[in-house]
Amino acid sequence: MRLLGLILVVVLVGCGNGAPSCKDALDKAARTLGDGASPITREMTAVCERSGWTAEQRSCVTNAQDKAAVATCLASAVISTATKARNESRAVGKAVQAEQEARKQAQEALDRAQDQLDQLAKDLADFDGRLRAADTELMHARNDAERAAARAGFEALNREKIELDARLAAAKAAAKAAHRANGVQP
Repeated sequence: MRLLGLILVVVLVGCGNGAPSCKDALDKAARTLGDGASPITREMTAVCERSGWTAEQRSCVTNAQDKAAVATCLASAVISTATKARNESRAVGKAVQAEQEARKQAQEALDRAQDQLDQLAKDLADFDGRLRAADTELMHARNDAERAAARAGFEALNREKIELDARLAAAKAAAKAAHRANGVQP
């Protein structure tokens, strides 16, 4: 009875594809154990087919000549299946961790891009204030020297405007890329 319980545990862990089939292997194991074609054997066969024992594991069960050999083969299958499950679980854990890190990096890039856009908005507001001040200075210029100084200020502001436009375009491109990396269309 104890050996039958071990077989049930092993079969619940799994069989696989290949020759001999799960049905053939487990029918043979049942005959070796003196159990015949019991409902447990049918259930174990179904579990084996869903789980995926290797051809080597099924051959071991099929070729077992006594109860001890069947138990050894089944125990080997259980250990192998448990190891496979543990490795798959680790792989899934690593994939999840990599995805979380990628999301974190994408969010950080998005945050940096938003910070750049916020800073540029402040710079543009400051620029607009300086542009209005330069315009006022030009309108209130009383002589050629003051007008020339105001024009020089406008030229400097035009150069700064070109730089701000380039920075703004770069920041918008970075923000768009960061949004795409986060799966968001800006």
